[in-house]
Amino acid sequence: MSISSSLALRKALRYSHYGENEKALATLTEAVSKYPNDPRPLLRRGLMTDSCEDFTSSLKIYPSNGVALFFLGLTAFKKDDIVSAREHISRAGEVAPNNLSVKAMSALIKLRRDNDISALREMGRSLTGVTISVRARILMELETGIEIMDHADTGTCEKEETFGGFLGRAFDALDDVAVMVYWLVANIKNQLVNIANSKRRKTNRIILDGMRYDGIGKKEKAAACFEKVLSSDSKNMDALEYMTLYNLGLGDHKKAASYLSRLENVLDKKAEAEPILKKWRADIFLVEKKYEKAMSLYIEILDEFSLDYITPYRTGLCALRLEQYDRAEKYFMSALSRINPGLLNERLEKLVELKDPL
Repeated sequence: MSISSSLALRKALRYSHYGENEKALATLTEAVSKYPNDPRPLLRRGLMTDSCEDFTSSLKIYPSNGVALFFLGLTAFKKDDIVSAREHISRAGEVAPNNLSVKAMSALIKLRRDNDISALREMGRSLTGVTISVRARILMELETGIEIMDHADTGTCEKEETFGGFLGRAFDALDDVAVMVYWLVANIKNQLVNIANSKRRKTNRIILDGMRYDGIGKKEKAAACFEKVLSSDSKNMDALEYMTLYNLGLGDHKKAASYLSRLENVLDKKAEAEPILKKWRADIFLVEKKYEKAMSLYIEILDEFSLDYITPYRTGLCALRLEQYDRAEKYFMSALSRINPGLLNERLEKLVELKDPL
C-alpha cells in the first residue's frame, strides 16, 4: 500500500466531502487502475456505488477484509439472497467477532431465516451503535413482522424524550407551575382586552381553562372545555385544532377527520399553506391504510419538519406497506438518524410481545 495510493484516497475523500462525487469516483477509478494490489480504492468505490463487483475484487487481494464481507452480506440480504448473506456475514464475524453491525446483521438474518427474534432482543440498546443502514433494515423487518401479526397496527405513536426519576418529576412540577402562571397572566389580559365584550371574554376564558388542563395532563377535561366552546362557536379554530389533535391521540380517526374537515373549511384556501394540517390529514390516511395518499402528503411536508423523527418514520412505513423498499430504507434511515425516544427498541419489544404474549 503505497503513499501515492493513500494520497489518492484522501483526494477522493475530499471531493466526496464537498459533494463532487463524479470527481471522487474518477479519482478512485484511476487509483484502482494504478494500484491493483491495494484493496482500499476498490472498497471506497464499492461503498460509493454499492458495487458488489468492487467488494468481490477487493477480497481477491485481501480475503480477510471484514468491510467487504459485511457489505456483500448486507447487499445479499437486500436482494433476499439469505444463503449468501449468511455466508458473508459469518465470515465477517470470524474477522471481527465483536463488531456490533456484524452481530446485528447476523441477528437480522436469524430473524428472517428462522423467525427467531432472540438474538436481536439480546442486543437491546446496543443496537444504537449499529450502522444506520442496518438499523433501517432491522426496522423494516420488525414493521413487516408486526403488520403480519397485528393488521390493525399503524406504527409507533409520537413521543417526546423525557427525564425519569426525581429529576423528571422536578421538571414536571416546574412545567405545571409555568402552566398556572401563564393561565393567570392570560386571564388578566383577557379580562382587560375584552372588558366590553362579555361573550368573547367568556369564550377565551374557557379556551384558557382547556389549555391549562391540557398543560397539566388532564386531556379529557381539556377536551370538554373545547367542546363547550364549539357548542357556542362552531368555527372556533383553537377548539377545532385541539379536538383534531385530541382524537388523533385517542386513535379515533373518524372524529379527527371530522374536526379537521371543519377546520379546513374555516380556513378555506389558507388551509393549503398549513403544513400541520397536511400532517394530520396524512396521519388519518395512514390509519385508514390509504398509504399512497398519506405518503404523498408526508413527502410534501418533510422539509417543514426537518427535526422531527415521526414524519420520515411514517413516510418510510407507507413506502414499506407499498413494497417500495429502497424508499422505506431511505426514510427509516432519516428517522433513526434524528433524536427519537428509542424507536427501534420500542418496535422490537412490540414484536416480541406479539410473538410471546405471556
